[in-house]
Amino acid sequence: MLMVKIGTGLLLVSLALLIIYGADVVVAMSKSGQDVAKSPRGFLPFSEAVRGIAFGGTAVVMSIIAFIITRKSPSRNIVILLIVNGGIILAGMFSIMAQVAPTANSAKTIGSTILMGILLIALGIIKSIYDKKHIAQRNEYLR
Repeated sequence: MLMVKIGTGLLLVSLALLIIYGADVVVAMSKSGQDVAKSPRGFLPFSEAVRGIAFGGTAVVMSIIAFIITRKSPSRNIVILLIVNGGIILAGMFSIMAQVAPTANSAKTIGSTILMGILLIALGIIKSIYDKKHIAQRNEYLR
C-alpha cells in the first residue's frame, strides 16, 4: 500500500511538471508568433533543452519509477495517471507538429518525445493487465 501512495505521488508530481512544461511552451509560442526558435523562453528562465530535460525528462523518469515500484500492487489510479501522462505528452507533440513545421533537428526530438508518450501509455496498459491477473489470482486463492 505504501508503494502505491509513493507511486501516486510521483505520478502526480510528474503530471504537474508536464502541465507546467506545456504551459511554458504555449507562452513561448505566443511570444514568438508560433516560432519557438525565435523566442524559446516562456515564463520559465530556461532554454528549450534545459526545460525539456528538467520538466519533460524528469516527468517521464518519475512515471517509469512509479510503474516499477507499484508493479506488484494493483491500483487503478496508477494506471490512469500513467495513461494521462503519456496522453499529455502525445497531445503536446501533436499540437506542436500541427502549428510548426518541424526541422530536421527538431524532428528527432519530437519523434523521441512521442515514443516516450507511447511508452507511458503502454506501461499503463501493461499495469492494467498485470493488476487484473493479480486480482484474479488473489480471488482464486481466497476461494
